[in-house]
Amino acid sequence: MSPLQQRLQLAYGYIGLVGWIVLTITTVAFKLFPIWVWQERFQADFGKLPVPGMKDLYSRRLRDASRALLIAGVLATAVGITIPVRAVLSVSFGLVFAGVVGFVVNFAMMARWALLRIEYRTSETDRERFRHRIDSK
Repeated sequence: MSPLQQRLQLAYGYIGLVGWIVLTITTVAFKLFPIWVWQERFQADFGKLPVPGMKDLYSRRLRDASRALLIAGVLATAVGITIPVRAVLSVSFGLVFAGVVGFVVNFAMMARWALLRIEYRTSETDRERFRHRIDSK
């Protein structure tokens, strides 16, 4: 087997294992963790007070940016493995690292609702809409 074939197999394995695992973990985390945090922190107040939605517990823009950085980093790492250029690998690892940092920051933003028991603040308009819905029932 030629060195290029070996590098291609390694790059394919990296995309398949590391890329798939990282993206699966981040996707599942943003499906399940908000549910758990919301149930722990806000379920008792649901219907009594205005509460945020599960998707309001984290930043969607940061989630999307983190996911894009992870995908770009994994793909760039595969390119760097195939065509062994240190600069490409350095940039690709930086992209993966930035994506992981974005994920961790967003994960902490979700966890703070339950861990720090932060009060959910709504606008007066949202409170009025909530009162109107409760009164109309």
